Amino acid sequence: GIGLSVLVTVTAVLLSLRYESRTICSFGLVGGYLPFFSYMAANGLEGNAVYIAMGYLFLLNLLILLVSFRKRWVIVQYISFLLNTPLM
Repeated sequence: GIGLSVLVTVTAVLLSLRYESRTICSFGLVGGYLPFFSYMAANGLEGNAVYIAMGYLFLLNLLILLVSFRKRWVIVQYISFLLNTPLM
């Protein structure tokens, strides 16, 4: 499931860069955090799930960081900050 979530998020980010759409990137970002929040609410984080979650969040944040280097989309930065802050 995590691999599919990464694939969908990467596809959304690539499409947003291709079409220069902040909306697609915002939906991809929210869609990237949504599986994490739903898994955490349903099962909690314990054991090896913590390390998988850290890797997933690292990939998600790295992807958004790469987008930030290419585009100055302030709304995407705000959404990323608001969704990432509760996880820390």
